[in-house]
Amino acid sequence: MNKASRRDFLDWIIRGGIFTTLAGMVLPALTYLWPVMRRGPMTGVIEVGPEDTIPVWSAKKVVHGGSAFLVIRTANGFKAFSAVCTHLGCIVSWESTKRQVECPCHAGFFDLEGRVVSGPPPRPLPSYTVNVVNGTVFVKL
Repeated sequence: MNKASRRDFLDWIIRGGIFTTLAGMVLPALTYLWPVMRRGPMTGVIEVGPEDTIPVWSAKKVVHGGSAFLVIRTANGFKAFSAVCTHLGCIVSWESTKRQVECPCHAGFFDLEGRVVSGPPPRPLPSYTVNVVNGTVFVKL
């Protein structure tokens, strides 16, 4: 029977520690860079709330089914977009002073049509249909 020496044992411990340290550094970085996968398409009609709760040129973020969307009230009515950035899946927000949708992670900006204005996002934000019925805002996903 072949016995392992102390040197072999310590070498095994050191290599295991180095591997564990590298895995602990690389795996979180890879999960950050890997695109966010959706759990499935959002569907249905969602009640957002009374239209007077969203002032003109402001927005309301709504979370539904593991994802989020943004309802923006303009002078001409309401618009709704996915609140998940098309770059790496960060949650976007409405910047009322610039009248743009902003991704805070990588300085991506979208216009009122959901199109990319600047930054790294590769695609526009998906848009949704908004209906106002008896003063209540509904979004069809």
